Amino acid sequence: MKLQAENIFFSYGSKKILENCSLTLSPGKLTVITGPNGSGKSTFVHLLGGLLQPGAGEVLLDGKNLKSFSHIERACRIGVLAQEKLPALDFSVSERIMMGRFAHLPRLFEPGPEDKKSVEEVMDFMGISSFGTALCNQLSGGEYQKVLIAALLARKTPVMLLDEPTSALDPAGALRCMEIFRLLKSETAIALVTHDLTLAAAFADELILVNKGRIFAAGTPREILTKENIASVYGCNAEILPSSTGPVAVFR
Repeated sequence: MKLQAENIFFSYGSKKILENCSLTLSPGKLTVITGPNGSGKSTFVHLLGGLLQPGAGEVLLDGKNLKSFSHIERACRIGVLAQEKLPALDFSVSERIMMGRFAHLPRLFEPGPEDKKSVEEVMDFMGISSFGTALCNQLSGGEYQKVLIAALLARKTPVMLLDEPTSALDPAGALRCMEIFRLLKSETAIALVTHDLTLAAAFADELILVNKGRIFAAGTPREILTKENIASVYGCNAEILPSSTGPVAVFR
């Protein structure tokens, strides 16, 4: 399944957020979006997922305008992980992950054996089975982030969009999640936002650098992570060091 953004524009009132942004997501490629705070990355994800509507341009899912899909049809095809704080309500970990299956259930139907199996599988996959009965509002930020990722995986959508999925995780947890996304990309179109340029360099097939609401550059990490691009976009100096996993930016 292919997701395309074609010449997207978006504004909040008179404030322009995104201008003339295009990209294509398809299975076999892990796309990573990065850039400074306030550059429009999260808004871009929300537009790609149908949570916001572009002021101009269009988002296409297999060639069909995303606006023509119902909410349920879209939810079964595109999974979006937005930034989310710990919940006030006392859902258990397994209950919160089961919410990821709701798009596949007829209204008022209870989850069946297949849904419960999916929840168990992703809890094991994410390494959180040991606290499946714990309450979400009593977890650490990193633990809850793993729960949110597990809920998205349980939905089993052919397109996944993730806004800073590793921001609350320790290095081992972030690495594990990126390895999971790399495993899934053969059958899933995936785009994720991150500020971690080291992770982006190690895992991205395509790196999109966003600045001031525009796509400043797009290509492989080796093409995009240059001293010149970093100085232009972030306004700081960096030394680019080679490594076996990709270029490493050391800020100075």
